[in-house]
Amino acid sequence: MLDELESRGLPKAILSNKPHFLTVPMSKKMLNSWSFADVRGASPEKPRKPDPAVALEIAGKMQIDPAEIIFVGDSDIDMQTACSAGMYGVGVLWGFRDAAELKEAGAQSLLTSPRELLDLVF
Repeated sequence: MLDELESRGLPKAILSNKPHFLTVPMSKKMLNSWSFADVRGASPEKPRKPDPAVALEIAGKMQIDPAEIIFVGDSDIDMQTACSAGMYGVGVLWGFRDAAELKEAGAQSLLTSPRELLDLVF
């Protein structure tokens, strides 16, 4: 899925509530084969998800209207962030929460595998 998004030049970003000082090196180590427009973890200077502020900052940096962004996540917090930011929330079922919780939190779509994201994008 990431290979296909990369080959088509689609911008991608990472927003985590894990500490920023861990998020950046972890993403570089595990996701080094793909480019990301921004990688952000939690920091004391910025509000954490589900506050939409950082998600909206990332959208601004990428120069993409939030309504055109697919926000993919595995938690209720992620879906709440997507809703608050005016982004399309996609819940993934291989993470921490089940379908009911993700839907209740605002997921507009649910995925059972990463490849299914390509059907939403293309």
